[in-house]
Amino acid sequence: MANLLTHPLAEILNEEPFTHELSPSLLAPFTLSFLRKRPDDLMHSFRVDLEENEQSFILRAELPGIKKEEINVSIDENTVTLRAEKKTEVRLGEEEKANSQPRFLYRERSFGSFLRTFSLPSPVDSTTANAKYENGVLLLTLPKKTVSTTHQITVE
Repeated sequence: MANLLTHPLAEILNEEPFTHELSPSLLAPFTLSFLRKRPDDLMHSFRVDLEENEQSFILRAELPGIKKEEINVSIDENTVTLRAEKKTEVRLGEEEKANSQPRFLYRERSFGSFLRTFSLPSPVDSTTANAKYENGVLLLTLPKKTVSTTHQITVE
């Protein structure tokens, strides 16, 4: 005797994956291409490494071509924000000087404002934080806030 009761999705579930006309659109959010950043997103960001040890967090950010005066670091409890600005360099040849428009054959370098915000697992002591910028790499040493301990007070 045939089973008359079937699951409403049995037809879709029993099919081979990717053969049903809805499968690609249903799976689109889970594909690798959806998770990858677009090239123009990467141009308006910078690469970082973030480490943690017992005493502090250490953040290294690659900011080549940016002057240290154009880097801003702000700390609010466990949130660290990095802002930087890279201004356009315009080098004009004789022909371009007449038109005042440079003629680029390739333009891959990015210019403009950059912003990254990081939420750390514990608060940072902003009064002892340290920032060094050398050879295009920003090094932030962010000491962890010490947790206050409860102590007994004798009542007189």
